Order: sequence, then C-alpha cells, then structure tokens
Amino acid sequence: MDLGKNIAKYRKEKNLTQRQLADLLGISFQAVSKWENSHSMPDVFLLPRLAAALDVSCDMLFGYYPPTFSSPYEELYQSAEYYWGTQPTALSMKVLTYYPPQSWPSLLDIGCREGQNVLFFGRNGYRVTGVDISESGIRKARLLTGKYHIPAELVCASIENYLPAQPFHIFFCDNMLHLVTPENRRQLLLTCKELTPPGGIHVINVPVQKPFLPLGKEVQKCYPWFSGELFSFYWDWEILEGGEVRSHSETTPKSSEICSYIVAKKPIFT
Repeated sequence: MDLGKNIAKYRKEKNLTQRQLADLLGISFQAVSKWENSHSMPDVFLLPRLAAALDVSCDMLFGYYPPTFSSPYEELYQSAEYYWGTQPTALSMKVLTYYPPQSWPSLLDIGCREGQNVLFFGRNGYRVTGVDISESGIRKARLLTGKYHIPAELVCASIENYLPAQPFHIFFCDNMLHLVTPENRRQLLLTCKELTPPGGIHVINVPVQKPFLPLGKEVQKCYPWFSGELFSFYWDWEILEGGEVRSHSETTPKSSEICSYIVAKKPIFT
C-alpha cells in the first residue's frame, strides 16, 4: 500500500504545499509530512475530507483506480499458466539498444499484462512501474517479479485514470493502445510526452488496419490505428527507428497482423 506516496502525488497535482493541505484539513503540516514519508497514517475519520481536498476517492488514495473499460484478457489471465509466456517481447529489446540502463533509468510499462517485460526490465537495471487494468494480470505479474526478487511497482488501473505525476525516462507500450479510444489515447500520448525529460524515449507499437489483411478478432472489437497515425504524434521528436512489420500472434501462430512501431527520442535542445 502506497498511501503516503499517493497523498504526495495528488497533493502535487493540486499544486498544494504540505502547509496548504494541512490548513484545509485543520491539522499541522508536520502531520502531512509524516503521512507522505510513511511515518504515520491519517485517522480513518479524516480520510473522506482528505480525499475531497485532493479531488480523488478514498479508493484512489489507497491505490485502487476505477477502470474506464474492462480488460478483454481478464478471464484468460486467471489460468495458472502465463497467457503470453514469461519471455520478453521483441519490442523490449529496443529499449536496451536505445536507452541502456547505465544510471537506473525509470520506465513505465503501459499495459504490462502478466509482467513478462516488467521482469525483463527489472532484471536489467531499470526502475519499472507497470500498469494494467487486469487484476489477474497484475496479480500474476507480482508473483512473477516476486519469484525472482525483482523490485517493481505494479498498479492495477486503467492508464486513462492512472497518469503519473512524476516523469519517466522511458515510456514503453507493447500492443495495447488499440484498447484506448482515439480521443483518450491522443491525450495519453501528449501527457506522456510532457512527462518525458529531454533525452528520454518512447518505445511503442500498435496494430494498424490494412485492406489486404483482416485484423484479429480481439483488435476488431477495439480501436485499431491507421498507417502513419502513430508517427504523427512524434513530428517534433527524433525518430530513432520505426516502421511496419507483420506480427504473428504469440498464442495463435496462424493469425497475424500488421503493427506500426516507433522508437522516438525527446530532443535535448528545443
């Protein structure tokens, strides 16, 4: 439970100092400081007022985020076996190539599934936060990283509701953004770009529509991308690598789709 971290996060999002939050609640700023440093916890009767002051729910204070859509993989992830396996995906290797873990860089894995890439990044020296809407997926990701003693922050939430307050050196998303509506994914990418420090990178792939190749059933039910759409978000960044590739499903090898991928770097000088 990251109650203290969440209080600090939402306080900063509201542009409140510890003293200002304390004044709203009628307590000392030292009490707020102790909460945020996990030296003490708010009184249970104070939680509703604290949540109201920060414009969040009590559930969100404790790290439970309301979903805006359900995961199409929730039932599949309930199996003891790992639906996607435990080996890293090909896209994760591009992170090693373009942003080696020389200074313990921070990385956000958007749609981390059952933790296969979280495990890989953690093993290789990245500070990983993984977000996925599937409770079963996050539970299995915690089991997987715990088995190998890999420190990682794993959050069960819709990425539309969980937008981090702090920057990340790397934003990674492997074949998940077709689950987000075009309006929401546009805002998501713009926000992630703002939260990326100069020199940071985005490594993303998405399924794209092609007239000569039908989309998989899972993608048809969602919001597939168009050719060039992903690149249009990074017109002001350096494109390190990108293109379109034919991707075979890891679970149904006979099916395939075209994916657009990009590795983009935020300019150091603007």
